[in-house]
Amino acid sequence: MHCLARTAVYWSIGTTGFATLALEIVLLYTFQTLYGYVYSMVGLVIGVFMAGLVLGSLAMNRAIRRAAGRPGAAPPGLRTVFALDMAMVVFAAALVIVLALLRGAAADWTVQIAMFALVAVAGLLGGLVFPLAASVVLEREAGIARAGGGLYAADNIGACLGAILTGVLLVPILGVTGACLVIAAVKALSAVFVGAAAATSPRRAGASARPSA
Repeated sequence: MHCLARTAVYWSIGTTGFATLALEIVLLYTFQTLYGYVYSMVGLVIGVFMAGLVLGSLAMNRAIRRAAGRPGAAPPGLRTVFALDMAMVVFAAALVIVLALLRGAAADWTVQIAMFALVAVAGLLGGLVFPLAASVVLEREAGIARAGGGLYAADNIGACLGAILTGVLLVPILGVTGACLVIAAVKALSAVFVGAAAATSPRRAGASARPSA
């Protein structure tokens, strides 16, 4: 696999882990700010986030299998990774406006539904990226265990940094708005990197993307 493309995929996975965990911390902080408590809801927030991850992974795996089963169809590749990076940029930037509106909302139930929906979307975006990245890396690279381990490590490292930096530095120093903008900037840089790799890499052929037995 082209070195630039492989590096871009790993970078996207790492920054996706960073962004999704950072966004979850931002939303937890916002929930606590709005209600004055968060402890009794942490389990539910994490559960909704994990459900989003599962749904995103299932949806992307289904899309990959469907494309692989159609002769001549190109499965999702680097250009889809780029699109998902940009979706995270838009989502993180839009949170600045959405969370400001929620702070002025009167009905508690409306705010809670919106907050859980935002958490689910963050998880969904993260869930979409991982199986897609695995598919791209494994297209021509030997060693499933090594590739999968590398992607998993990149995701965990990014998630760890996202949670620590957001909770310790970004939100306390920059506030929720500043944290959202930093997250958007991180994913924007990832999108530029992936976009450059996609522009210099050949499009994936349907035949080469079919999983081997």
